[in-house]
This record gives sequence, C-alpha cells and structure tokens, in this order.
Amino acid sequence: MDILKIIQISDCQIGFIEQNLSWQKDLDNMSACIKAINRLKPDCVIDCGDMAHGPVGTEIHANQKADYLKMLEEIDRGIPYQTLCGNHDAKGSPTFESILNFEKDFGKSYGSFSIKDTQILYLNSCIIHDSSQVQDLYNEQWLWLEKAIDKDAQYRLLFMHHPFFRDSIDEEDHYYSLPKAERIKHLELLNDCNVNMCFSGHLHHNLQNSYQGIELITTSAVGKPLGNDPCGMRLIEISDRGIDHHFMSLEELMLKNALS
Repeated sequence: MDILKIIQISDCQIGFIEQNLSWQKDLDNMSACIKAINRLKPDCVIDCGDMAHGPVGTEIHANQKADYLKMLEEIDRGIPYQTLCGNHDAKGSPTFESILNFEKDFGKSYGSFSIKDTQILYLNSCIIHDSSQVQDLYNEQWLWLEKAIDKDAQYRLLFMHHPFFRDSIDEEDHYYSLPKAERIKHLELLNDCNVNMCFSGHLHHNLQNSYQGIELITTSAVGKPLGNDPCGMRLIEISDRGIDHHFMSLEELMLKNALS
C-alpha cells in the first residue's frame, strides 16, 4: 500500500486574531499553510470548519468568506480540498437556511469518499451539537451514517468540527463538545463499525482522547490559538504499518517552506 497523506486543518476563522478590525494576519497564517500543502502534495485536505469569525449573515462574514474562497484558489488543482461546517459557519444554533447557504458554497455538509482503501467520512457536527431548529437534517445525517460506514475498508477515519468530549465521556453538556447523549450514541455506532480515528477542531488547541480503542484527535487552529499550543496543521499518513499523525506548527511550516 502506497502511503496515503491527508492534511487536516481547522479554524482558519479569518478575523479572529484582531476581532474583525483587520484579518491580514489570519490570511498570512492560511497562506503559509497553503504553501505547505502544495509542497507536501497530500492526497486530500480536510478543513474541519470555522472559516470566518464575523457573524453569519453580516457583511463582515461575507467579506471574510470571499477572502477564504480566494485563498483556496492558491491550492494546486490536483489536491482535493473538503471544507466542513463549523459553528461560526452556520450560526450558534443552526437553521435550515444557514446550512443551505453553507452547502451552496461547499457542497453537502456530510459525506464520505475513499482513497487507497481508506474511507474518509465527514459530519456536520453543528446539527448534532444543536438540532433544535434542524431536526430533519439531523435525522437525515444519522440515517445516512448508519449505512455509510464501509466495514470492508482497511481503515475508516471520521472528521468533523466539534470534538466528542474534552475531558471525559461522562462530562456535562457544554459549548466545547457534543452533548452527552449524542456523543455516546455516535461513538457506540463508530465503535461497532470499527472506525479507527476521529479528527476535529473547535478548541483552538491540540487534544488527544480515546474511546473503546477509537483515537480522538483535536487539532489546533490555523488562525488564533487558544491555550499553550501554537497554530498549525496536522499531517496524517496511512500505510500498511498503520496510521501515523503529527502536528506541525506554523513556525515549522514557514521554515520548511523557505527551505524548499
């Protein structure tokens, strides 16, 4: 099996560094990551969401989204790039309209594809975090997931914006992870279907957990980090030996970009 390379990024969140007064620094961070993507030539890139910091539906958000889309044009055309839906992309409490508007630009907000006998699944975790206004969309995604996981694939990876939990599978509901009932429901299905790893963002810092043998990986932000971890992105490499992944800081990426 040839090595399969996946790059995971999350939380470009253009505008967050200077609270929407300017977003050149955010774009500079994203530019450095894109140069590294083109240098590394991965089989695909998964962006786990939160592309813009301005409130959904405002002119600021529209301008930041336009700049995000313009940045994506710099990625080599042969590299598939999938943008997932984050809470800053679909409102804190998503609506049918906000999800539809996201999908107009980025396609279906959940789905799957396979590369080199590895299945890559991605979910819209926003409608799991709060389904109060989008119950039909939640039901549709859940019914799809029950049937979509390929048990014959050599490896199965899941990507979404929110982590399942931050500190414990039994922690109380809060902003930073999925509600307890939902995290248990989804993780039990993933465990039954032998999903190997789940990758997320949202926290703006790195975190590793596990559940029944499923590795749960949260990756720091491309934009503004929160906590002790720097901004950057994650390289995932899959081969006959298994799955390896490591986080690469923006400083490391810029140094290697300069040397290439």
